[in-house]
Amino acid sequence: MQLAVAVLRDAGIRADLLDTLTHHQMPQMGLALGGVRIVVPPSQMRAAHDLLAAQPLMIARPLGWRLGLIFLFLLWFSHVPPMMSGLFLRRLPDTAAQQG
Repeated sequence: MQLAVAVLRDAGIRADLLDTLTHHQMPQMGLALGGVRIVVPPSQMRAAHDLLAAQPLMIARPLGWRLGLIFLFLLWFSHVPPMMSGLFLRRLPDTAAQQG
């Protein structure tokens, strides 16, 4: 939404965002209320609509298995120990040696 307002302002259209605080603090409530609203003067509404409709859409692509391999490689060489869920061998104290 910030990007859309920046595009409108760059074109000389006075634009503002409403309900941003509601959306940031309670995202589910912001979506239930209709999201974040962009307001423009009535005289510039048609130009704003045409300008936003002309902007190309960005399509998100899945990151794929390569990113997963890079993550595993970085995790392996960052010397972060694995979780303490039985992956480490423990040596139990030898009670017989301590008593004698």
